[in-house]
Amino acid sequence: MPDLDETTKSALATLISNLDGRGFLSEDVAQQFGISPANGEENRDSASKNLPENVFQKAYKILRSLSPKGIGARDLQDCFLLQIPQNTPLYELIAQHFDDLEYRRFVKLRRKLGKTQTELRALLAPLKSLNFAPLKTITPHTNPTIIPEIIFKKTDRRWSFELRGPPEMRMSDLYKTLLIRPLKGEERDFFTKNKQNVQF
Repeated sequence: MPDLDETTKSALATLISNLDGRGFLSEDVAQQFGISPANGEENRDSASKNLPENVFQKAYKILRSLSPKGIGARDLQDCFLLQIPQNTPLYELIAQHFDDLEYRRFVKLRRKLGKTQTELRALLAPLKSLNFAPLKTITPHTNPTIIPEIIFKKTDRRWSFELRGPPEMRMSDLYKTLLIRPLKGEERDFFTKNKQNVQF
């Protein structure tokens, strides 16, 4: 993409901030910024945020050329058309018979196109690889959360630690030997508690 002037960058940033969760630019928003509707005629009465009249139209064309394909589409039909090569049978089908496809009127489609069930299925096969919501394919880059496995604490001049992860632990042979003999009071409580921790 060539270097953009600041005005176009500003317009592009504004359009990007107005995309919905799928990456579409709704018709209402497009009209608000004076972007051409489907018939190609610009809405001269739309507000332009104090920018030149055609800057949003220019920014919109750039937006629709970005990856992933389908970004900036007006609706699902437009999203598909942005991903399919023009002048192909599938492009023509999406452009002219999208309602029948959307409502799964396959028998009607076959009659209109003069195709058998097998031929129609083969024609529609590439739809499986199309992106229905381009923006959802973009994974935000975030720093991973670091979870410590051991936390040390100082309480009343004494240090203690807490295990937070699932480290592999085993009981010392010495303690196993000590557990064989009878224990009393604090010794019993100490060994019992730590044995349970090890087993957990």
